[in-house]
Amino acid sequence: MNELSGNVAVKIYKDVDGYSFPLIVRSGVFPACLYLNAYLNGNHNSPLSARKNKASAQTPAFHTLKKYAYELKFLYCYFIEQGIDLVERVSSGEFLSRQEVDDFVRSCKLYANESTIDESNIVAISDKRIRDAIHATSHSHKFPHTHYVSA
Repeated sequence: MNELSGNVAVKIYKDVDGYSFPLIVRSGVFPACLYLNAYLNGNHNSPLSARKNKASAQTPAFHTLKKYAYELKFLYCYFIEQGIDLVERVSSGEFLSRQEVDDFVRSCKLYANESTIDESNIVAISDKRIRDAIHATSHSHKFPHTHYVSA
């Protein structure tokens, strides 16, 4: 997925009113997929939205949209690399197979490859660190049925 991922990027643009919004672009300027960008930046009142009151649906915050953009970029790049055209699948009514979904889920779990892991940020978790975290949490939140018992 490295070849396509290097060609597809998330870029931040501003509209005429000064509001920032993310777009998923290919080769630096062209939208990678019009459907992805349309969904990302304007389709928040769709029937797929989980909001109960569609009339009062709000646009997500900028950082939320940016997070969604990176997730959609990963999804787009993955399926293109696999030779699966999602737009064609949707228009033809053909669903993803169970194996295709399982492969995608497996790929999501392996998204961070070894070259992106900064080992200086990895924290060793010991029993003492766990006990300290439980102790700090138990004193900051007063739960009536939660008791800390030291081992």
